[in-house]
Amino acid sequence: MSKITIIANAFVLFLFSVQTVSAKQWTLQECIDYALSHNIRLRQNVISKQSAHEDVLQSKAELFPSLSASTSQNVIYNPFPETNRQQVANGYVETSSDKVYYNGTYGINFNWTV
Repeated sequence: MSKITIIANAFVLFLFSVQTVSAKQWTLQECIDYALSHNIRLRQNVISKQSAHEDVLQSKAELFPSLSASTSQNVIYNPFPETNRQQVANGYVETSSDKVYYNGTYGINFNWTV
């Protein structure tokens, strides 16, 4: 290839790769709208206002009392009960313990913010 062909191809590629970017002309209203929508302090104030609103709703919800209840049951089974044999004056006394033990707990909790 000749030098002229290479230079011509490079020039054509350069022309297609360069994009002309025209700067947009902003109006005063567009500048103000953009500044208001992207201002960090204004966004923080909006979030603070929403957070305060949620705090008010939570405080109103705490006016009502809450009630909770709980129960627990426990059963213990001992397959080999303890047996004792004691000698007394008239003979022997045999004692044994039960195989099954029952246990239960119950509770009620009542909260009210004043």
